[in-house]
Formats: sequence, C-alpha cells, structure tokens
Amino acid sequence: MTQLQQIQKYLTNNSGRCDDCIGRELKIDRHTVNKICNDSDAIQRKEEMCKGQCSNRAKLLNSLIATKIASDSMPLSKTIIATLKGIFSNENTHSRVKLFAELRISHEGWLKIELLHALSARDKITLLPEKDNIDVVVCRDNPNECCLIELKTFPTNYGGAGKPITNFINSVIRDVKKLKAKHKTAEAGLVVWVAYPIPEGKCEQWDCHLAKVNKEAGPPICHQKVDLGGCCYAHMYVHQAFSEVDINDGVRIAGN
Repeated sequence: MTQLQQIQKYLTNNSGRCDDCIGRELKIDRHTVNKICNDSDAIQRKEEMCKGQCSNRAKLLNSLIATKIASDSMPLSKTIIATLKGIFSNENTHSRVKLFAELRISHEGWLKIELLHALSARDKITLLPEKDNIDVVVCRDNPNECCLIELKTFPTNYGGAGKPITNFINSVIRDVKKLKAKHKTAEAGLVVWVAYPIPEGKCEQWDCHLAKVNKEAGPPICHQKVDLGGCCYAHMYVHQAFSEVDINDGVRIAGN
C-alpha cells in the first residue's frame, strides 16, 4: 500500500485530523504528509492543523499556556528552566535527540535555535546570542535582569567509537568556570548540557563523570531524561554557575 493510499484509508475514519496526527499514526514524516495531501486532489482533509480537535495538540497548547502564565511571575532564570523543560518534554525533541544519538553527533546549534525560538515568544524578553562570547544572553525588562547561558551537547563513546567522555566533561567544567568569572554582569549563569547515549548499566561509571561537574557547580538544578530505546537514555542537565536569587525551589526535575 502506497503512502497516499495509507493516508486516504486513515482519513476515511479520522476526518479533520492534522498532518501531525496523520504522520504520527502512520509513522510518516509530517512534511511528507503535507506534500502528499497538497499534491493530491483525491485527499480532502479539513485543515492542515487540528485547531484543537487533536487531543495531543490541545494538551500541548494547554501546557504551553500554563507555562507562560506561570513564567510571568518567575525570576528570569526559572523561566528559562521552565522553557528547557518544555523543549525536552516535546515528542519532536525526543525524535530528534534519538537521531543525534544514532548518528553520534553534537546538536548545540539545534538546541540554541530551539531555546531562542521558545524564548522569543515570551513578552519583554531580549535575546543576545553570542554576546561577549556567551552562547545565549537573555534579558528581561531591562539589562539588570539578565541570565548567561552556555550550551554543550555531546555523544558518548558508550557502545561505539568516539572521543573520551572525560574530554567533554572537562569542557562542561570550563563553561562553569567561564560563567563564574562573569558573575558581576548578570543575576544568574546557567550551564545546560546534554549527553547521549548513556546505558542504564553504566550508571555507576556515569555518576563518576557527573560528580566532577557537581564538584565545580553543585548538583544539577534540573535533570531530564529522554528514552532512546534499548535501555539507553539522553540526559539533559542544568547547572547553576552562579545566582543572585534562589532558583532551586520547585524547579528540580527528577530523572526517572
């Protein structure tokens, strides 16, 4: 059965569904679904977007609205952490991180774009990427409320070839020290890093690497895991290099 026929059959019983829904159910890329539907006169779907009819999309929209409302009264650093949590809870992020892990490539550029895009939708936010050799500088209302962010992503050599993990861990520690040296220029400095794949059976070994970062920056204030399949995970951490305000309370995300 061709992809066109699969889509036609699906829409027979699921009229009005969006390209995201069709692609998710049939395991076809959303952009491929969009092209097939637009090119074919035989397919009559109501909208490219569900506009609330899709329960998954509705849940996501409600989550984003709730996060935005809550973030309006948060310190800037908490808003950034909430934004990162939203990014790494998204199904599209999971599929991309799985691909990065399979190819064993870094994705700092992608993560920077996702973070900038998500923060740009918020009111009174000014984004200054690469300012003063910092990956992302985020300011709100006025320059006095600023947060410095360094990003790091890396594939491990667990189960495959690659650079020693120690090299990457040392680069994370350098980022922490780099932000500490700039503590007088902002209210907070955050180091966001993602490592993958990490097999569950390597937890003890991985904990030794993590302990090195914790020694320099303290334990992570945010930790989230992405299931890569095969008992392997990607781990996203946020470490606080410095802060003029308490950003620990209610923000820590326990890995599970």
